[in-house]
Amino acid sequence: MPTEQIEGFPHLSSDVYAVGAIGLQALTGLEPDRLPRDRDTDEIMWRQKAQVSDDLAEVLDRMVSRALRQRDQSATEALQAVRSWQNNLGTTVVCSPSSSPNPPFTPKQTKVWIYTIAATIGLGLIISAIAFVPAMIEELRSQDRPERVEKDRLAIDEAKDHASSARTQFENAQRISELYRERKRMEEAIGQLEMIPGSSRLYSEAHSLLTNYQSEFRSMNGRLAFEENAQQLLDEAEAIASEAKSDYAAAKNRSQLEGAGAKLIQAIAKLKQIPADSLAHKVKHNKVAQYNRELDSINGEIEKRRSPGPPSNQDLPPCTSILWGNCRE
Repeated sequence: MPTEQIEGFPHLSSDVYAVGAIGLQALTGLEPDRLPRDRDTDEIMWRQKAQVSDDLAEVLDRMVSRALRQRDQSATEALQAVRSWQNNLGTTVVCSPSSSPNPPFTPKQTKVWIYTIAATIGLGLIISAIAFVPAMIEELRSQDRPERVEKDRLAIDEAKDHASSARTQFENAQRISELYRERKRMEEAIGQLEMIPGSSRLYSEAHSLLTNYQSEFRSMNGRLAFEENAQQLLDEAEAIASEAKSDYAAAKNRSQLEGAGAKLIQAIAKLKQIPADSLAHKVKHNKVAQYNRELDSINGEIEKRRSPGPPSNQDLPPCTSILWGNCRE
């Protein structure tokens, strides 16, 4: 019995383990509880008790694995593995070593065991299907009920309203935040249509709308990426211009003024990269005009410091040392 079942937490693969354990007993002549286990992994060490092909051994190892995640997760997976091995059944040789307490199984007996495993798993699938069919029939019947049809119709109409509003508002958006908001509304419309089941009488209409809205959603994503790039250029230009303004205010010599001017030129160059059909372009011209005015102020200050002015009083010689001309009293 698998560990999870002993602990009171059975899993679908617990039945797979049980079928694999039957296979080990058939091949080794020993019950799984009497077979040795690996000290590190606690996996059953059965291969030394029987000689089988590597393919069959791997199938059985997976079926009786202690770890749930390494085991076949359902009867379907296990049956698939067994059928795959059956294709090579004619080349498999099975015999038990002399130490086995029971006589070896012949290939014919092994084939019977394989068919038994396949039949057991198949029967489990049939039982599951029988249990599922009534629920499926009930679900199909519910799709034709007036209340269910009305519910799906309301969901479709609401999705259409959301998508129509999102489309219009997205096209008329003035800010990136508005673009994000309307894309979210389109995403909600898509989510409403995805909830319409395939068995619904209105599924064809819902699926057609869903395809169109998904295409529009992808277009919205492309527009947002375009606007984000344009906004990034604007943000970078504003950051550079802000640094230039701080440098200009703190400048003490012509070199520092020239550095501030160079940054403004760089900011203007960034602005000129903004595409004409972007939202950021609407503030581009005002920013360029503003930065050009600030650049003119910086250049004017540079010119003042470059042109020689009249000598200061400190630069004049003392009056007692000359007979005429400007002098310092």
